[in-house]
Amino acid sequence: MSATIIQVQYDALAEIAARFQNQATLTLRLQRRLTHQMSALRESWVGEGAEAFFTEMEQALLPAVSRLATALEEANRTTQQIVTTFQQAEAEAAALFNGGSLSADSQGFTGQGDFAYDSTDYEAPDEIAARWAGLSDEERLAVLTALAAEISESYELAHVPVTVLDIPDPPGLDSRGYRNDNGVFLDIDNLSDPTIIATLAHEVRHEIQNHMADRVNPNAWEQLLRTMGIHEEPVWPDHGVTAAQAREWDENFDNYISPGDDLTAYRDQAVERDAREFGADYLSNLTLEELNATIPTPTATPSPPTGTTTTTTPSPQPAPAPTAPPTAPAPPTGTTTTTTPSPQPGPVPTPPPSPPPASS
Repeated sequence: MSATIIQVQYDALAEIAARFQNQATLTLRLQRRLTHQMSALRESWVGEGAEAFFTEMEQALLPAVSRLATALEEANRTTQQIVTTFQQAEAEAAALFNGGSLSADSQGFTGQGDFAYDSTDYEAPDEIAARWAGLSDEERLAVLTALAAEISESYELAHVPVTVLDIPDPPGLDSRGYRNDNGVFLDIDNLSDPTIIATLAHEVRHEIQNHMADRVNPNAWEQLLRTMGIHEEPVWPDHGVTAAQAREWDENFDNYISPGDDLTAYRDQAVERDAREFGADYLSNLTLEELNATIPTPTATPSPPTGTTTTTTPSPQPAPAPTAPPTAPAPPTGTTTTTTPSPQPGPVPTPPPSPPPASS
């Protein structure tokens, strides 16, 4: 399985955060040094060139350096928040079975779960199971994220983030997933099981339940906004949910039973019964066409534009070895071979001497 999706190296992230902060510090130091040197330069440099230089520094360079420092500091904070989020996720998953309590708090409900014994409530259609088996972990995560977004949109909710990680398993059980205010968390060990789709729907349903509970029992700020006419009073049923259901969920969240406290009571409480039914119905009604629509399309290699010619240059071939001149056949045994020497040019003849001049 692909560890890059779900593993968090806390030491490495801490080192990255420290590097971001160190670079931010160095950048701020550079900004102060530039500002100081500009002040000193102003005392001795005047004229149009000086004004153009100082204007460029003040309006372009120094603001850019400041933005860089701010971005580095924000990167440091974001990296630290990632570490905190994942550590909190792991701690909350472990707390479900380690005597911890994941009930409602001042910021909303933070710990509905779905565990391996719930998987018997779910059954994937054969065509969905076959298609799921052929997907990579990256594709499965993309599909789950898209399905969560579709469910959220159908209730006019913000998209629920989906994270796949290694959730600690209690003795004898396998944690499939849970949700809190940071989104839905699914166990990597169950990612190859197509019923993880039902687990996803189960957890997103908890988000819907929490939203409806807030609508039927608003906090003081929301109630003030409604009284002032800024927000409207909800009309029930709201997306098929009645006010009675929403009130039951709100009361359940205030008195949530974790599986570590009482496994039977955990399964029988209103929010868990409803979430299991929602997850089972969602998976059984999911069509292959709907599933395929959420699978990322592979990026194809672009073809050359029409009308262009692609020329292939052949690889250079080694030059042929020189051919030796043919060798004359050897004469038969017992024969004598006579070699006639090539004629050589003779000496150039010397002209005869001229006769003596005649006497008079």
